[in-house]
Amino acid sequence: RHIRFKVRIACRCRWMMGTRPIQTPWTSGHQGAVHLAMWASNSKHLKLSLLFAVLLYSTIVKGSPACPSVNRSLQSPGAHVETTPRVQIFVVNAVWHPVGFFWVDEQGGERLISTMLKGETASTLAFEGHCFRARILSAHVVVDEFCVKQQNKQLRQQQQRRIPEQTRTIIACAGVPPMPNIDHSRDTEFEALLQDPNTPCLPADDSSKWSCVRYLRPWDVAQRDPQLYGFTSEEVENDREIDTGVCGTVNTNYAQHVPQMPQLTASGPGYAIMNFTPKLMEVLEWFEQHSSEAKVHPHVPGGYTNMKTVDLHLLNVNLHREPKQKIADEMERILQWWTGMLLQHTSTFGIRSYHRGSMLIDHVDRADTHIASAVLQFHQEVDHNSGWPLELMLANGTVGEVYVQRGQIILYEGGWLRHGRPMRLRGESFSNLFVHFAPLDWFGPCPNSGHKYGGVPENRMTSIADYPVEYSSCRPDHVEKLKSLFDQDSSDDELEL
Repeated sequence: RHIRFKVRIACRCRWMMGTRPIQTPWTSGHQGAVHLAMWASNSKHLKLSLLFAVLLYSTIVKGSPACPSVNRSLQSPGAHVETTPRVQIFVVNAVWHPVGFFWVDEQGGERLISTMLKGETASTLAFEGHCFRARILSAHVVVDEFCVKQQNKQLRQQQQRRIPEQTRTIIACAGVPPMPNIDHSRDTEFEALLQDPNTPCLPADDSSKWSCVRYLRPWDVAQRDPQLYGFTSEEVENDREIDTGVCGTVNTNYAQHVPQMPQLTASGPGYAIMNFTPKLMEVLEWFEQHSSEAKVHPHVPGGYTNMKTVDLHLLNVNLHREPKQKIADEMERILQWWTGMLLQHTSTFGIRSYHRGSMLIDHVDRADTHIASAVLQFHQEVDHNSGWPLELMLANGTVGEVYVQRGQIILYEGGWLRHGRPMRLRGESFSNLFVHFAPLDWFGPCPNSGHKYGGVPENRMTSIADYPVEYSSCRPDHVEKLKSLFDQDSSDDELEL
């Protein structure tokens, strides 16, 4: 049966047999949040949305339930590989602290499966009857104990050809250390690392050395060399997911929600450049020692890149706990300082290495999870006067090109700000990492979400990608439309759509 779970958003999920009953203020008088176990669809949007709902609920409900006492007699029964049914277990950490997820073996001993940062998911293949325990590592507090129970026979028959899945969300209980406030002790440090937005792009004849933002008018965009931008016919032929066509530079399929995406940095433009902190410099040194371990990047769906023609490599930080945690912790502090609000870490991609000819079309990020983001620059080897900027499609027809150097960060609000690297890389390699966060009370855009935080400015939908220009390609028809709508001598003040 379906239950409507109402916490700002409506998420649909199907409750499985063999789990603790769900208790909320809408289903019982109990005022505390208890652990949830659910079957979720393959939609990551659903899982993450529910995660955020539970996280917010666990922080605002008074009288959290007591954390479970350790059952000293808990142990997993012996299992026969051939006959004991198996279940795929997913455990989501919605607590502010790192959580250790343990299998409790046949003797009652704990065997660590995974350590989860907040927002992360651990997965393991288990037998029915096997038991597990989760602990807050820093405080040694047990926050969950459960055993996988026998599945409903009818449900198992319906899923004969696949292993059933169960998802548990670990949330706060009374013994968990409280959620922290924003730490302002490093504000002065971060402010000193922030680059002046008016920094000139120098030397004028070598963009490979730039650290600045260069602003272009529509006429400047119209004068670009089409050989340097967008997809080639070979790339379109190699990847059926590319639907922008030859010379395509802007994704147009995923932008309908942009008018409902509020700005977090109400007093700023939604992007900034800053230098690495000492802790991030430690990660940079780690990268230089491990860069040779990079593998061919898994496929990125959606037709955003030309990776099926030009190789893209990935150094998977998920395999290296220490640098990953340093990045997540440090960027959380930086982005909370920048936005002025508590944020939840939602994802850290590995360090991507692009190569000569690589490109990434302009796009907006996931509307539910990629709200406050950063690009960390670890390495670049580009040709003379061939810097590879992050392009931003700004209001009033302006296009910003953000150039950075090794050891610098681009902070940006990718949920509403179109960004990409549609110009082809002219250089041997270019390595960076993406990290994403979202406010605790953000569950995705809705009709009234534009009134949250810093709101939506009146000129939000006035980039050259928006109506009436709708520029999305370097093909002649798009270029001529730019020229017809904007005069070559238009001043910045006249760039009004």
